[in-house]
Amino acid sequence: GGQAKYYTYNFCSHDSSGPVLKGSAMRAGYMGIYAPYIPMWFIGEEWNNPTNIATNGVMFFNEINWEAKNRSENTAYFEEFKRMIRIRRQYPEIFEYFPDNHRESNICKIDVEGNYLQSYARYSGNTAILVIPNNQGEDMTFTVRSKLADMGMDGGTEYVVTDLDDGKEL
Repeated sequence: GGQAKYYTYNFCSHDSSGPVLKGSAMRAGYMGIYAPYIPMWFIGEEWNNPTNIATNGVMFFNEINWEAKNRSENTAYFEEFKRMIRIRRQYPEIFEYFPDNHRESNICKIDVEGNYLQSYARYSGNTAILVIPNNQGEDMTFTVRSKLADMGMDGGTEYVVTDLDDGKEL
């Protein structure tokens, strides 16, 4: 338990009985892309491939509908999925840090009022990325309280907070 260097988070595999993400960028980012794992998924989860496996039972038999990727709702989700992967790649010191003991991952709990899912931060040096999942289906306002020391950051330093979704400084 936790003593190996690399762990994966498998959203969905060929043996899964159905897709997990179902077009939810919140699920994709929160559970795997930003978590301290190597995310894996069955082809099509990244653009919400429709399922037609009612009689076959596992994703292996689900047809890959390449045209579905071009539907407007799927295209928007696919672009969001790729944007989250770009963020992961922009911060390799945070997201590609795999300690020898997984229990020493660079992750900590952060407290967020108004949100029922547990928020967390991933960090390295003087940079932290706060993952605040919003599963409400609408824009929400949250109050965030985090301890800089938990993220290895100095409380006497001034930091810039940037929304990585749109690049705007808050």
